[in-house]
Amino acid sequence: MMKKLPEDKLALGVPKGSLQQSTVDLFRRAGFDLVIPERSYFPDIDDEDIAVIMFRAQEMSRYVEDGVIDVGITGRDWIVENGSDVVEVAELVYSKQSLRPARWVLAVPEESDVQEVKDLEGGIIATELLNTTRKFFADKGVSVKVEFSWGATEVKARLVDAIVDVTETGSSLRANRLRVIDTIVTSTTRLIANSQAWENEWKREKIENLALLLKGDEGGALKVLRRFGRDNGTRTTALLWSVLIHGHNSRKTETAKALREVASEVIGQGRLRSLQTVDPTKADDQDLCDAGIAAVRQGELDRAKKLFMALHGRNPNACDVQVWLALLAVTHDNWNEVTDRLKTGCREGPRLSRSLANDLFSVICALEDRPHAVIQHLLIGRRLAGQNRLRIHVPSKAKPDSVWFSDKIN
Repeated sequence: MMKKLPEDKLALGVPKGSLQQSTVDLFRRAGFDLVIPERSYFPDIDDEDIAVIMFRAQEMSRYVEDGVIDVGITGRDWIVENGSDVVEVAELVYSKQSLRPARWVLAVPEESDVQEVKDLEGGIIATELLNTTRKFFADKGVSVKVEFSWGATEVKARLVDAIVDVTETGSSLRANRLRVIDTIVTSTTRLIANSQAWENEWKREKIENLALLLKGDEGGALKVLRRFGRDNGTRTTALLWSVLIHGHNSRKTETAKALREVASEVIGQGRLRSLQTVDPTKADDQDLCDAGIAAVRQGELDRAKKLFMALHGRNPNACDVQVWLALLAVTHDNWNEVTDRLKTGCREGPRLSRSLANDLFSVICALEDRPHAVIQHLLIGRRLAGQNRLRIHVPSKAKPDSVWFSDKIN
């Protein structure tokens, strides 16, 4: 009886065979722990929203097209060969040492009289790439017999008239003293999706974010952050991020302006007047915090820091004191304090304060272009805020990138 993949998860196909270990390494670099048990076609992955199965790269696109799996990894050559109607989500680079695309080439022995494609009229061609090879010769108007080769195709080059085989560096062709006549198709590794899965909002977002992590391209963290901002952002969130981004770029005027606008979103004009005469020694924690925010709104940043420090001395875990002290440290370009305050805020204080600290620390990670860390902190922030499902889905058990981080919600 056929084993069904869970319908409430994203069904991911990974290639078995020559790309198997490279795929494990690719996922590891993206922050996933992909484990392939011995004699099993169902690898484990530390993401509760993904179910993984292994197929040969040659058949992957067919199973994606048919909806057996939602998304898979295979070469463009096999998508073309199978004529699969799938969504090509992303091109993946498995190794930065080998950026050449694979080429399927028409080759003959060095001593062969064949110089051009037309010289093979009436000949026999051995290859694994049957359909693509047949189309190539048909398009050229050359009649040949294309035979399927069950591997070791180079050896057959002197038994038939020509072969079509895959090469990256050409070393195997040279070793077998073969000469290239033409290139049939070039291929790189692709992340592909089933068209119906692509129309499903949750699955599409999951696939897009998986692609972003697997690609690991420069600026990926900011792409994650912008996407999260579109889906979850409010004006206050956008302004808070602006404080950090302007500060990181040493734009002091813009930083201070954004910080005042944040305070204006929190403290209204009417409340502002009543906070101007707050006595720090008599005010409760909330009034003292509000007085600090009011001082920020008025541009009195030194006074604001004194009020927040007074609150911090009385109750280090009160309100959003760590967040506000971190934001004030941005205006002084003190990034060590910014980082330390947000780290503390991520693990201490009320749930919503920890949620905010995690959201803001994700911006720091974005500025350092650490996309997986960005998503980790956004994930924890959403959990703390009581939103069990984040629109950007990541491994729920992924190891933290620093010892202070924990995904356990107290």
